[in-house]
Amino acid sequence: MRVVAEKTERSSGRITLNQYVILGTAPQLLEREGYDYVDLRSRRSLEPRSPTSFGGMSGSGLWRFSIAKVSDSVLKPFDFQLAGVAFYQLPDTDDEIATVRFHGPRSIYERSLPSVRNWLAKK
Repeated sequence: MRVVAEKTERSSGRITLNQYVILGTAPQLLEREGYDYVDLRSRRSLEPRSPTSFGGMSGSGLWRFSIAKVSDSVLKPFDFQLAGVAFYQLPDTDDEIATVRFHGPRSIYERSLPSVRNWLAKK
């Protein structure tokens, strides 16, 4: 979940942050110049309350997890893994598909994490 700027409400000196979850089709995976990307697509006609702009989502996590059925009425998520970090919204398609692009797991763990560790070691 991430706070989308468009869903933030401001009134009388008070700010209300409303979280938003993207529900979409199977992610599209692509690779370019040694980085992997995950595109999450959502058809606006199936999600009429979706924001026009996903501004404010940059840096939000894309999470992979498993779900266990504890009982007939209880599901429990577990084994959370960071699988992406949002950074860009592609223009909507002609058939109203909204797409948010994420850096994928290899970009995070193989490319970025070692750089962060080196940077921290120098501090």
